[in-house]
This record gives sequence, C-alpha cells and structure tokens, in this order.
Amino acid sequence: MSRLYLSYVFQPLGLFFTMDKTMPNRFTDTGKWDRPWFRGLTPAGKLLLQFIRDKCDIAGFWEVDLEAAKFHTGIGIDIRTLESLQDAYVAADKGFIWLKDFIINQGNWPLKPNALAHRGVARCLLKHNSFIETAIKSLNEKTSESLTIDFVKSTGIGISKSKGIGKSKYDAPFEYFWKQFKGRWDGDKGKYVKVGKFEAWREWQKLTLEQQRKAAAAADKVTGKYTPDACRWLKRKMFDDFNVIPEPPAEVKAKYE
Repeated sequence: MSRLYLSYVFQPLGLFFTMDKTMPNRFTDTGKWDRPWFRGLTPAGKLLLQFIRDKCDIAGFWEVDLEAAKFHTGIGIDIRTLESLQDAYVAADKGFIWLKDFIINQGNWPLKPNALAHRGVARCLLKHNSFIETAIKSLNEKTSESLTIDFVKSTGIGISKSKGIGKSKYDAPFEYFWKQFKGRWDGDKGKYVKVGKFEAWREWQKLTLEQQRKAAAAADKVTGKYTPDACRWLKRKMFDDFNVIPEPPAEVKAKYE
C-alpha cells in the first residue's frame, strides 16, 4: 500500500502540482507504548527503533548502518543504543538484524501465495539462507501456523494456478498422497472424481512431516459422495478422524510403480 505525496507551490507563480515518488505506508504497533521494555528505552533508543522499522525491508531485515541512523535522526546513536533494542530484534546474517514481530505486525503472516506483497516477503526471507529456518520457526510459534521452507520458496517463486504447474514440481510424498486419495464419488459418472490438486499441494506444504504421514495413511480410507476435495480435507486436518498408524516415511512409500 502506498500513498502519492504531492509537492506544490502557488499557481499564480506559474507552477503546478507535481508528483514525487511514492512512499510506503506501514502499520505501527501502538501497543509498544504500554510495554515496560519499550518505556525503559532512552529517547535515542525509541527513535532508532522507529527508524529501523521505517527503513527495513518488507520482511523486517535491516542492514546495520548506524552512521545513516545518526545522519537521518540527528541524534547521537552508537552500538550501545542498538544493543538496547535486543527485545525487538535478533542478529540475522550478512550484517543484518531482523525485527521479530515486523512481518506479523504488518499482517503478512501466514503467507498467502496469491498475495503479491507476500511473494515479496518470501523473497526477502529467502535472501537469508542461513537464517530463514530461525525466522520461520519464530513466526510459526507466535501464530500457531506450520508453514515450511518449501512453502515459503514456492510463494517466492510465485507459481500461479493459471500458469499451471509441472508434475515435477510436486514432491514425491505429495504424489503418493494424491494417488491414494480417491476423491468424491460421482454417481452420474460412476467413479471417484478428484479436483484441486494445486490447492491441495499448497495445504500439504503447511503440514508437519508427522501430519503428512497420517494424511497419507488415511487417504485411501476416504469414501463417499460427501467427501470434501483434498484441499479442504487437508486444511481441516480430517485425517485425525481416522484411527490409523502412519505408514513408513512417505519418501519411501512414494516409490510406487
């Protein structure tokens, strides 16, 4: 979301409204003023934190540049000022820090593959290969989500349903599940019908490995004309309705003929 800012002077002088660059708008966490750790910061610390929130990328990464912070804020800022903000960030990699709550505060977690902004968030996360697992784990714990690195990667690539997806893009464990899942019984056609493979694959990537194994073990036991499509079946975790013992790892079972 962005707002177009206009600079202007009086028309009698022969000058007109001119359009400048667009400036990004961001949500602010108003609750920070009630948190003891934030109230305990020095004025310099509070201003530095606001500066970082304004200058970081859309995933919350900021390349540490205290000279730039001093220049823009006009106050004395040093490494001790930054260290006083450790409740708000963790050290990432490549000279960056990562604001722990930024993505959530901006309403960008969990990621939605069809949201353009979320693709940008995923790409920013993927730039920090050695840190991405830590970031995803932290975000999942705070939101009770279970997104995986593969899901973040696929979101960053931005594959869309309209463009289709090659068979090789689906991993072997999912292909095994898809083969086992019968789908819904269509009385008119006299056979089971499956739809929404792409959507089901998206939901599959949100599951833990243990949940994937349970889903694969229960998939061939789903029958009936009122069976939901695979996407909704996975999203609702309906495999928990079956008293099944997970099969061996799907990576092994996937080697079907």
